[in-house]
Amino acid sequence: MTLFTSDIKNQHWRTDANGESAGDTMFASDVKGQRRQADVNVTSVRATLFSTDFKENHRRMAKTGFVYLFATLFLVLFGAVYERFSHEVYSYYMLYAFAIPLAGGVLPFFSLAFSNRLPMPGRVVRNLYHSAIATLTVGSCFAGVLEIYGTTNSLIKVYWIVGGGFLACAIILYLAAIHSRS
Repeated sequence: MTLFTSDIKNQHWRTDANGESAGDTMFASDVKGQRRQADVNVTSVRATLFSTDFKENHRRMAKTGFVYLFATLFLVLFGAVYERFSHEVYSYYMLYAFAIPLAGGVLPFFSLAFSNRLPMPGRVVRNLYHSAIATLTVGSCFAGVLEIYGTTNSLIKVYWIVGGGFLACAIILYLAAIHSRS
């Protein structure tokens, strides 16, 4: 005899007159499923600091290296065009802005892509590192523009501080992931 019927997460369960539930196994499996999902979430948080898929990571690192290579080439072209139309006024920040994605992006990511010995950084580390390189590059371009126009701005320091902070966080997390793995 069914006294109570309910629908929890699209799973029906019944309680009979004795208080025994016909759907306890379904509900228990749902709780176990949530526990498994929680375990997966904890594992994915750990995996974001350090990644282990070998072929996919090497392909991702090579692709990222090529993106930085194209950004470097764009900055070389951008700096050359900007210097051409700046009435013979030059800025070392603008001339060497390409060096940041070259040294900070192309070289590290190609070395990760073609090395089997270096551990691959996880998503959090990569995102912090990309933010650092982008911040430092934009700061260099902006400092170059201001220098070419003959003005100064004290907020230029913010680019270097924030970019350095992102870079330090990325390196610390990468080293912590390597240390926790071994």
